[in-house]
Amino acid sequence: DGDDNVVSNNTIRHFSEGVSMVNTSMSNLVVGNAIRDNNPYGIHITSEGGDRNRIVSNVLEGAGYVGVFVELGDHNVVTNNLVRGNSRAGIYFSYADSNRAETNVCKSNAVGIDVIIAEGSVVVRNYVDKNGAGIDVYGGHRNRGIGNRVDRSGAEGIISVTVGPSSSNTITRNHLSSNGT
Repeated sequence: DGDDNVVSNNTIRHFSEGVSMVNTSMSNLVVGNAIRDNNPYGIHITSEGGDRNRIVSNVLEGAGYVGVFVELGDHNVVTNNLVRGNSRAGIYFSYADSNRAETNVCKSNAVGIDVIIAEGSVVVRNYVDKNGAGIDVYGGHRNRGIGNRVDRSGAEGIISVTVGPSSSNTITRNHLSSNGT
């Protein structure tokens, strides 16, 4: 738990979670950190009430699972980060609503950006390069993928999979180049 904290200009290595925000952690800022080689997460926001946090201008690499994992938290912003070399995903929103991933560089992850069973999340103007898959939107409602550049993914550049009730997801004005099938 903890609100209105700032974590800035640190090198955070070899922990289970580089930065962890649990329970009702709200309105925190994580900015300008080098978060490397943590297992399973670089940054983990979990639990309802993990809301309105900002993850800005960090380097997140080499996590055993996910670089930035937002699980159940709403209205979080992940922007201007370099997220690379994470074994599962660079940025992952799961059962988390109205979150935003904007102007990040996601390189060499299993999946660049994953949005799983979320509502109202926005993935906009990210550069997603050399990932196993580019951007996955899996289920949920009213999610948007706009103006992203997805290059050289081993599998799909952008995939939107409808699972269970799903509606009004929008994937538009993205640039895809040299992606697999």
